[in-house]
Amino acid sequence: MVRLDPKTILVMINALELKHKWKYKDLKSWFLLWLRFGSNPDYNEIELTLKINYRALSQHRTKYNLKNLSQDHIQIIDKYRRLLLQGLLLSINYFFPDDLPFKLQELYNLTNEIYKPISPQKFSYKHDKIKVCYMSSDINANPVHLFISSLLLYYDRSKFEVFVLNTFTPDEISRVFQNYLDTNWVDVSKSDDKEIIQKIKNAEVDVLFDLSIHSTKNRIDVILQRPAPKIVSYLGYPNTLGIYNANTHRIVDNISDPSSSKHFYTEKLVKMNRCFLCYSPFRDYIVPIKYRIYNMKINVLILNKFEKYRNEHFLKMLSKLCLKNNDLQIYFACEKVRNRVIIKNVVPKNQCNFLQRKQNMSDYYDVINMFDMALDSFPYSGTTCSCNQMIMGLVPITLYDTNLNHVSNVSASIILHTDEKLNERFVCKNLDDYENKAQIEINRIRAGKNGELEKFRLEEEKWRWGVSEKFIKSMDPTDFMKEFEEKIIEIHNDT
Repeated sequence: MVRLDPKTILVMINALELKHKWKYKDLKSWFLLWLRFGSNPDYNEIELTLKINYRALSQHRTKYNLKNLSQDHIQIIDKYRRLLLQGLLLSINYFFPDDLPFKLQELYNLTNEIYKPISPQKFSYKHDKIKVCYMSSDINANPVHLFISSLLLYYDRSKFEVFVLNTFTPDEISRVFQNYLDTNWVDVSKSDDKEIIQKIKNAEVDVLFDLSIHSTKNRIDVILQRPAPKIVSYLGYPNTLGIYNANTHRIVDNISDPSSSKHFYTEKLVKMNRCFLCYSPFRDYIVPIKYRIYNMKINVLILNKFEKYRNEHFLKMLSKLCLKNNDLQIYFACEKVRNRVIIKNVVPKNQCNFLQRKQNMSDYYDVINMFDMALDSFPYSGTTCSCNQMIMGLVPITLYDTNLNHVSNVSASIILHTDEKLNERFVCKNLDDYENKAQIEINRIRAGKNGELEKFRLEEEKWRWGVSEKFIKSMDPTDFMKEFEEKIIEIHNDT
């Protein structure tokens, strides 16, 4: 466990000084490595690490013994505090609020102390078309690309002009979007914040979407300078900006963000009636649904990344299910050896399996055909993984609690907007309900496999086709954009 106290900071500064140069990206990489909590599986140690790091961040600069440090070193400490803050803001997505060793309100107060947005500016320009700009570092191989097509292809060109500010090195997928007609693509991956701010002002953008917020490779300082009349957080980062006076909006829906969760956010929430996402993968990704039964075990898929379910609640629940069902085989999409060790310390080794990374998206989708059921992670639910499974007709069992925030409820939004009838079977109101519904599904599959096997397979495959069709309909890009554009106009006109 790394204790990020003032002494640690000074030691790191000295080490960096020996290199005769300081690289912010190196420090960022080190912290992100620590954020994975090393190889210690003790959940209490994770909480303690968060608590210590929070306390270190809360220290005033006067406690860092800065008397003999240069101004450059003081700037390094300020950047370090911001880096640590970003790490803490990211980490809260992986915990139930009651499990955090500090109150969210305290963290948001600290965010406002460290991040100081300028006061809202007056913009005098008016346009016949609303100028919308999407700023992101993730319009590439990142999963965000699976949700961006509708925004760039299906907008009403008589009402909107669309810009993209690509803030990270483009790849092959970036170039696909770059070639979309009527979209003003600007590569600012090599530009500093001041240059990006000036480009936004020169373009006279009306509504600026930040798809990164506190994610890695973010341009949070651009947002703090308020270069456009309206700023919206959306898509790429699943939580709040955490800054009270930033005067920003956030597009969500009534299931992902029920009224009881309003206190989690500093933004003004703008809610869609449909799912706030529009999943639109490239057509050549998708393969036919063909449910395959290759053994008599109950094969369970957990497709989410390890960090989303590395908590005592989820892993203990898996352990209980395995002990009750010796024919259960759980498959994790987990590549790192140290993470596999943690899983094996909780889940019986003979019921624990690990998937290999697939070289292309088609193979990735086809693997889903091999599984009998899927479990969603909590408290950080799936987004891309849930959509990937839904389009293949495999509905993940998920937790939905109106007292939790956005990250816990996205899968429920995806599932319930597909078909409300899926609620009884797959959407759970608490942890006990989750375990019970998982057990009911296990029993159903076991009965099917022990009966007329081919009949069960065909019925299951037909049902999955039906789920997939409803899911695709719920994600219709034309219908989605009609309401999404209504929300943009609502934000644009909001005084």
